[in-house]
Amino acid sequence: IIVPQKGKYYQALENAKNNIDINKKLKLTSYISKSKIVDQVKSFLLDILNLEINDFIMIDNSSESNQDIVSVIIYYKNFLPHYQNYRKYKINELIRKSDVEFINQGLTKYFSNNEEMPDLIIVDGGIQQINEAQKVLKNLKIEIPIIGLVKNQQHKTDYIIDNDKNKVQITNRDIYNFFSKIQIEVDAYAKSFHSKRKLDSSLEGFLTTIKGIGSKTEEKLLNHFKNYNNIYNASLEELSKVVSKNIAIKIIKKLGK
Repeated sequence: IIVPQKGKYYQALENAKNNIDINKKLKLTSYISKSKIVDQVKSFLLDILNLEINDFIMIDNSSESNQDIVSVIIYYKNFLPHYQNYRKYKINELIRKSDVEFINQGLTKYFSNNEEMPDLIIVDGGIQQINEAQKVLKNLKIEIPIIGLVKNQQHKTDYIIDNDKNKVQITNRDIYNFFSKIQIEVDAYAKSFHSKRKLDSSLEGFLTTIKGIGSKTEEKLLNHFKNYNNIYNASLEELSKVVSKNIAIKIIKKLGK
């Protein structure tokens, strides 16, 4: 260890110290700024709900012509994304082909699995979506306030519908940006999962067109690889561990065409 008093090594250490000081100030400023925004959002929610909120979930859905429907939930703990509590669900059996049905099934699946209880539920939508979410909670005997984030014609965050179905404008820019960010995040998460499901379903049925592969072989492959996409991305060696080499070669050749 050396402690230089002058020269290039002394200057290098001084530069490092200055960089640390600058970086520390920047991080502190960023932290203070974020803390202030969280305080503003908490105060805003306290005003409209008369309740202090720390943790919340937001639910959204994605589909295409009511096919490959998915419902997702993102979880914010102390107003920060808590990724291990993010959830995604496939919606298969439909009673009603509508967004409210997807919300119903998504929330029912979430709360039926004894997931961590939030202080607030946010739905992507307005009064209809809130009504449906409230119906789910009533059936499950759960009491959690619900608000809706409504988008305008440009598909951007516009205003909030509170737990009593009142329209609440977001006039504070920081609060608006906070809600807009989580609305964009849940939308992207839903669309990403929908795209993956759509890819998997588009590959379904392809295997059984190959001579020598029946439903049992297909099931065996799915049990091992979990989905069709993984099967079609598997190498000859990986496929041969599950089926005969002859069948594995047929799969590879068919995919080549």
